[in-house]
Order: sequence, then C-alpha cells, then structure tokens
Amino acid sequence: MLEGDSEAAGQEFARRVRAALASSPVSAGWIHDIQPHRMSGHAGVTMWVTLLNHGARVDGLRIWIDASGLQDLVDMLDHVRSPEFREAMGEFGDSYT
Repeated sequence: MLEGDSEAAGQEFARRVRAALASSPVSAGWIHDIQPHRMSGHAGVTMWVTLLNHGARVDGLRIWIDASGLQDLVDMLDHVRSPEFREAMGEFGDSYT
C-alpha cells in the first residue's frame, strides 16, 4: 500500500491479492538468490525464483521488491523461524535454520 492510500483501498487491495493467490496455478516455488538492486533510482532487492505449475511447466522469475517492502519479508522469515511454525512443519521444522 502506498502512503496516502486510504485504509479501505488497502483492505480492497489485500482482498484482491488473497483472491489471486487462492486461484494461482502454482504448486511449488523456490527462492534461489536475493541481491540488493536499484531500479530507476529506487532501492530494493531482486529475488530469483523458480515456479513449478500444476501442468509440470517450470517458470523462472526475477522479482524486484522495493525497500519499503523488505520489513514484510523479514517479518515473514521471523514467522517461519518461530517455534509454533516449526512445530506445524513436523519433522521438516527441524531441518532449517
């Protein structure tokens, strides 16, 4: 959400994102690398991602995330490292740091 957007607009955007993700044909994804990257003078990071679709088609993407979104990424990683998340992952929860 951009600064100056209304709360209602932010909620509508979040609803649309959730709907798009729920109908996504992607069944698996892997993040291979993340590097600092400037785009048009804006700081951010570039992530290299491989996606495997239901039809066994493999797509490679390079995704740029603005620096303002990095805190969300860090928060998600903290959640993945939490004891509750690790417990929910079962045996695999102990296999990553």
